[in-house]
Amino acid sequence: MVREAYLLAGATATGKSAAAAILARELGAAILSADSMLVYRGMDIGTAKPSPEERAEFDMGGVDLVTPTEDFSAGEWLRQAGAWAAKLPPTRPLVVVGGTGLYFTALLRGLDAPWQPPPPEYPVLQMDRASASACASTRCWPPDWNRRWRTCAPSIPSGRARPPPQSATRNLVRP
Repeated sequence: MVREAYLLAGATATGKSAAAAILARELGAAILSADSMLVYRGMDIGTAKPSPEERAEFDMGGVDLVTPTEDFSAGEWLRQAGAWAAKLPPTRPLVVVGGTGLYFTALLRGLDAPWQPPPPEYPVLQMDRASASACASTRCWPPDWNRRWRTCAPSIPSGRARPPPQSATRNLVRP
């Protein structure tokens, strides 16, 4: 079965959930969370977990699957996501939203297949790197170099190389 799906991935606190809600309302879509923290029941503070009303509005999957004391993996997320999607009407589109890259990898190619670049016809939203870098540098204090690096890196389909690291040392003086 082929189902229409839209994937929104990115760094923490970039507006993915709000964009997913808008898109899901316009399309009449269900939302699948690809966030590794939202799977845990009881971890509502600090995870930006959607309200029960939002979860009901979008038939949201991938939220409150296990307790923090239970083992959980990307493979288990994929199995539960498949079971959740099977319960939806086959014509209902999905919006998959989150920042856990391994969940997206599992969804798109499984967990044991080699990586292949997406076909060039895949639509990709690209953010201007200068704007993203400026935004990330004002938001990340103390500096979160990994997040800044991910924010500034171009998408794979663009074919452009990643920018070199600014410095091998971590300057703790605010720029």
